[in-house]
Amino acid sequence: MTGRVVNSLTHRGPHRSQLRKNVVAGSFTALWNIILSLISYPVYLHFFGYEFYGLWLLLSTVVGFAQLGGLGFGQALAKLVSEAIGDDVPGEIREYFSTAVVTVSSSAAVVIIILLLCRAPIVATMRLPPHLVPVLRHLFPVAALLSVYAFVVDTQNQMLAGLGRLDLCTFDQALGQTMGTAISIVAVALGAGIEAMLFGSAVTLICVHGLSLWQVRRIWAATPTASGKLFSLNGLSRRAFKRLLLQGGGMLAGTLLAVLLVPFNRLMLSRFGNLRAVAVLDIAFSSTQRLRSVVDLGIRALMPEVSRLSACGILRRGVDLSALVKKATRFTALVVLPTAVLLELLAEPILRLWLRGGFTPTVVPAFRICLLGATMSALGLPGYYVLFGLGRISQIIGAYALQSAVNVTALCCLVLVGLRLDSTLLSFTMAGGVVFANVFLLRQGRQAICALRARAVRDDVCSVSAAL
Repeated sequence: MTGRVVNSLTHRGPHRSQLRKNVVAGSFTALWNIILSLISYPVYLHFFGYEFYGLWLLLSTVVGFAQLGGLGFGQALAKLVSEAIGDDVPGEIREYFSTAVVTVSSSAAVVIIILLLCRAPIVATMRLPPHLVPVLRHLFPVAALLSVYAFVVDTQNQMLAGLGRLDLCTFDQALGQTMGTAISIVAVALGAGIEAMLFGSAVTLICVHGLSLWQVRRIWAATPTASGKLFSLNGLSRRAFKRLLLQGGGMLAGTLLAVLLVPFNRLMLSRFGNLRAVAVLDIAFSSTQRLRSVVDLGIRALMPEVSRLSACGILRRGVDLSALVKKATRFTALVVLPTAVLLELLAEPILRLWLRGGFTPTVVPAFRICLLGATMSALGLPGYYVLFGLGRISQIIGAYALQSAVNVTALCCLVLVGLRLDSTLLSFTMAGGVVFANVFLLRQGRQAICALRARAVRDDVCSVSAAL
């Protein structure tokens, strides 16, 4: 088994092809999502206008808040299942999966009750124009239900990543997103309104859930050392819960900061700006994040690979992880930097061509600033996934905390001096936080690799001394 793991890192074994598939599939999925955005944004702006589209974005912040109910178990499940595969203990895989599903489902029930009880104060916080308040109140319960279903689906989908099939994980997401977007566009064109967006989101989640459930069961049934069903109440384990909570709780702390930041920015812009600015900022931020996602969905394959290698003890025996990280960093730079420079130069004509009648001049500076932040964020991804794969959650939390602190502090200072917020000012505060956080991640990732190499040298010295 050790030989197979070494082969995956030295590019001579069967794991090489699967790792390559995971990277390529993730990147192509991200490119497909960009195409969907290029098609959908002009349609939504044409039929909704900036004000009603801004209302939809505020409604979607409910989804962002509710993601905290996932307890960070999705990514924790992927990491721990990868380690169990490295240790060749399928019984632990069943324990992790069963415990995660039951815990997240229970958390979902609690979150939906809290959201429904807090509907009135949440809507009041947004300070919407009077004619939009009844619309938001009417749609809020459906958005709340979809939000808690989303993190249940994510937990199921992350199981595929843990099993080493990140290609299937991203394929399911792409297919679900395609179906949901297509249905939303057709329904909006037929005059269905914002309800069409909710229906499209529901279709996406159901599709991803069904596909990932079928694929996980098929992979489990084909595992020679596995026996019985993957999910079983008998598989519930206190030990598994503690490990999931330890890993997931650390990620939850970081996710808490990251997830709350986007809704916080939208709410501040709605309160001290206007709904139009909320829509402009989302176009700029979301479109530039698509560029980052091309790298993210590919580089994400590093995390389960590093976790599996670490569980086998291979990393501690001196295999040079830095070679793998250098290739990931080179891939990131080659994809992101030329594309970012080209988009910075051609931002205005591209946005005019894309948005057409929905184009507004304020989206250009916001796009350019967000693009700088997205580029820096992409360059920090190899360090992020190496730290996560090695279980160094505290450094990841530190990066999230730094990003949030810079963003929130800058935003509060702008409000205190009496400036009226707009999409350009918000873009500056967001990009500043991203730059500081990812410089920190790059440094921490480099230090983690140096620590592994130093440990390997010490182990070799001790082995030689013992032999003598």
